[in-house]
Amino acid sequence: YVIINPISGTGSKKKVVDKLSALNRDGYELHFHWTEYPDHASQLAKKAVLEKADCVVVVGGDGTVNEVG
Repeated sequence: YVIINPISGTGSKKKVVDKLSALNRDGYELHFHWTEYPDHASQLAKKAVLEKADCVVVVGGDGTVNEVG
């Protein structure tokens, strides 16, 4: 479960998505979710828990990480 804040920091998150997507070839099943509004990251994190995700990866800044935490 990958939660991405597309407006955090500078530059595109495409490179991160491309690099993480390489894990799909190694047998990992990744699901990418982009935040769209304030508090969306926490909602996505709750959904990850309900769906029993094995792991949650956060791509964003301090605010996004705190929100997911």
